[in-house]
Amino acid sequence: TFNAAISACEKRGEWEKACQLFGLMELRAVLASTITFNAAISSCEKAHRWEEALRFLRVMEQCNIQSNRIAFSAAISACEKGGKWEKALQLFSEMGQREVESSTTAFNAAISACETGGRWAKALQFLRLLLQSTMQSGSITFAAAVTACEKAGEWERALNIFSNAMDRAHVEVDTICFNSAVSACEKAGKWEIALQLLCVMAQREVPCSTITFNAAISACEKRGEWEKACQLFGLMELRAVLASTITFNAAISSCEKAHRWEEALRFLRVMEQCNIQSNRIAFSAAISACEKGGKWEKALQLFSEMGQREVESSTTAFNAAISACETGGRWAKALQFLRLLLQSTMQSGSITFAAAVTACEKAGEWERALNIFSNAMDRAHVEVDTICFNSAVSACEKAGKWEIALQLLCVMAQREVPCSTITFNAAISACEKGGEWQNALKLFAAMAKSSVEFDRVTVNALISACEKGGQWERALCQIHLMAQTYVEYDTVTFSAAISACEKCGEWEQGLQILNFMASSQVGLNTITFSAAISACENFGEWEKALYLFRKMVQSKAESNVVAYNTVISACEKGGAWGMALQLFDMMAESEVEFDAITFNTAISACETDCAWQKTFHLLGLMTVCKVKAGTITFDTAIKCCEKSSQWATALHLLGTMSESILESNTGTYNSAIRACERNGEWERALQLFYMMAQGVDVDMATLS
Repeated sequence: TFNAAISACEKRGEWEKACQLFGLMELRAVLASTITFNAAISSCEKAHRWEEALRFLRVMEQCNIQSNRIAFSAAISACEKGGKWEKALQLFSEMGQREVESSTTAFNAAISACETGGRWAKALQFLRLLLQSTMQSGSITFAAAVTACEKAGEWERALNIFSNAMDRAHVEVDTICFNSAVSACEKAGKWEIALQLLCVMAQREVPCSTITFNAAISACEKRGEWEKACQLFGLMELRAVLASTITFNAAISSCEKAHRWEEALRFLRVMEQCNIQSNRIAFSAAISACEKGGKWEKALQLFSEMGQREVESSTTAFNAAISACETGGRWAKALQFLRLLLQSTMQSGSITFAAAVTACEKAGEWERALNIFSNAMDRAHVEVDTICFNSAVSACEKAGKWEIALQLLCVMAQREVPCSTITFNAAISACEKGGEWQNALKLFAAMAKSSVEFDRVTVNALISACEKGGQWERALCQIHLMAQTYVEYDTVTFSAAISACEKCGEWEQGLQILNFMASSQVGLNTITFSAAISACENFGEWEKALYLFRKMVQSKAESNVVAYNTVISACEKGGAWGMALQLFDMMAESEVEFDAITFNTAISACETDCAWQKTFHLLGLMTVCKVKAGTITFDTAIKCCEKSSQWATALHLLGTMSESILESNTGTYNSAIRACERNGEWERALQLFYMMAQGVDVDMATLS
């Protein structure tokens, strides 16, 4: 009677009722049998009540009733389901020691216990023993063994076991077993095999579950196969398989890794439509997707929405939000987010601080950037890595703080943080901006010693450093180095080298570099041509300067005001005043805006030709163009009037100069006095002389 009643309770999962019936048997002095105990232990096993199951097993022994394989199997399974994997394995071992015939259920539970305890080798040992016995293995057995290997990262062994199951005719490989195999692929990022397994499931008509798709989508996500992940999600919808939070998290994460912000947002909205609560993983991934996709405003909107919905935030979300602020130039907002993160219980890391440092660095707030970096250094739990140091060194580079940049490199060496190409590039560039070409070359030597690869940015910074230091030969050495190491040149490379030659008076070398640049198929631009024209202009090579300018126009490089000013100045200095004025007219036709230098150079050309009327026209044009005439402008114009014997115009200009509150110097008065003297206006000349004596130093040439 009691046996039947307890078995009925066991089948219905009513373990408490079964235990009560067992207690009633004791009260009524009804002897329990093997069947009684088997049913009672099995009822506890189904409810995962491992303590009660073990108590019944021990009471069974106390009643001198032999524990059989049903009792042991149920007790082992109860311990395994209750998370007591060690007790499960102890019971399995005890079962063998007592020579109790084992069962498939016992083996399955023991293998599952190994899976929980991370004992994959033991699980394989049990599987081999089961396969060598006469007991029937099933899908559950293989699924447990596959999962044991999968959890331990032994994906190849997991798939071998799965293949073994597939080869056994009597084993009906079900969804659970397939899920274990697909999960093994997911852990290893073997998305191709995961998709193959889904195809096999379709061929065998084994239904895919949410778990199957989740594992497959996660496998694609880990390898950045966002398109495959999206296709799998679509397949789920076609097969009417319900998506879960895990599904959406994996799909959004796959889009985030591929910077596909639009798809990530679509999944986030579909998630809400399916009445699935968006969690911090989904929001964090979507925020990061927007940030990586350059949509910093959307990233910040999502971060705000996350707070409004009271979704628990994450370090990933904060990192992405701070990076979004960096992209959008919102350094103050980035600092606000950093403070919030530091005040929370969430763990900040090197990525967090690096993003905040970069946000300040990009905004020119180098002192704030270094303060944040110092804060990171003071936190024991933050492992300040190369990326974080790079951000700090870049902040120094932007501000030209080469000394601090070098100090940071020393700290990196002390902390054994490896320097990268970016680190050295930023430090070399900082030295370049500070005019420290020797230190720049020392850093380059240290870079080679550390076996850190250099790139075009490195060499360009070195050439620029040499250019600023007037080291044209060293600059050329860097170009030769690029040729030897197959580092690609660019316009910056040659422009800096030509400027170095120009500053050192090596105009011929500059032209050779320009020719080499053309043969290297590097696009010649305005900066390059301007540097070469300037080199010729400085050494009176006006014809070569003019040739280069014409070549510049033919190459369709932008002819800007700097290029025009340089070539006009070259012609003016070379006495080719007519060509200088032609270029001025060409500049007007090209609709290039004039500046004060343009007018000063053109007026200087007029002075050479004594073209005072043209000078007067240019002065009027300056007013029309709203270009302010300066002391140099008036000096040059008055000299032109002097040479043309236009004393009245000279005096008019001198008066205009005074009205414009421009200080007249000795040269200005000298020119006006000479203009009066040449035209017999001795009284005016004396008047000017007295004016000059009152406010300007007198030189001997004027007195004579």
